[in-house]
Amino acid sequence: MEVSAIVQRNRIDNTLRSGIELRLRYAPKDIRYRLVEEFPKLGPEFNDYVINSKTVLKWVLKLLGEPILSLRLTGIVHSFFLNAYLPRGPWVQELDQPLSNVFSDYLKIGSLRERVIELMKDVFNMRGTTVIGWTNWCAKGLREEGIKRVEVLPPPITPTPKEISNKTIAYIGVDYERKGGDIAEAVFERLPGNVRKVFVGNTPRERDGVEYVEKLPHSKIIELLRDVDLLIFPSRKEAYGITVLEAMSMGIPVVTSDYGPLPEVASNNLKCSTDDIGCFINYSKELLYSEDFRTSVSKKEIEVVTSRNSPEILGSKLKRIYQDIESKSG
Repeated sequence: MEVSAIVQRNRIDNTLRSGIELRLRYAPKDIRYRLVEEFPKLGPEFNDYVINSKTVLKWVLKLLGEPILSLRLTGIVHSFFLNAYLPRGPWVQELDQPLSNVFSDYLKIGSLRERVIELMKDVFNMRGTTVIGWTNWCAKGLREEGIKRVEVLPPPITPTPKEISNKTIAYIGVDYERKGGDIAEAVFERLPGNVRKVFVGNTPRERDGVEYVEKLPHSKIIELLRDVDLLIFPSRKEAYGITVLEAMSMGIPVVTSDYGPLPEVASNNLKCSTDDIGCFINYSKELLYSEDFRTSVSKKEIEVVTSRNSPEILGSKLKRIYQDIESKSG
């Protein structure tokens, strides 16, 4: 069975966005994907998640071109995230967050928000269309917005446990305020000097004793995680947190904020209220200095990922969705 996959690329090195890459890497048995790129093909600086001159230009061109290019699509289509392609047959629309969150936390479009959501609801409720959400939090929000056919299917990944190496804590986040970069720096400042602290992302002011890396391609992020013993993820706003999943798949303890999907994604009860610096400090110290605690958290994370994100189980479910929408569109 061939499926056309409408993909998006990231804002760092223009490779496939991580969640899309995982879905395609662990394709269901006997499924072949044909990639359909976004229109127009532009550089990574046009792939940001906020409204600016470059993203406005990109979306104007998408709205002009992608509805017309939809006429070329045949057979089953699997569309990732938001675009302007229009369903014409069996269609899977994969989302990591409810529509309302997209237009309140990322693409802030003011008074147009409700109209755009209503339009998308009509499109996603078309016959032969099924929407996939990555979390129960996402699915609940989509259903509340009026989307009728929603399935929960998190990204697939195979656990690759790492050895505990040294006392290294990391923060990874491109958007300083939204990802809680200031919280991470406040935590780093209060940890002992023998702890290695790695900060990946932008900052208005570098702190002493912290290794700063402004941007890293995804392949380098994975390499970095292999040297990390603890990841803190203090996001104030979040769609899913794919880095959390990738860290968990290696058995790296992750401490997150309690925003939106993060407690569900992390599933380890190591969560702090948004902006609760003291909570992040306490968990960080305990995990860095208690090998037993760190090992028990690591073991639980591997168990969660093995069960919840199994490529075989998720692939079978996705294949059944394809078969179902194909039969309903026939």
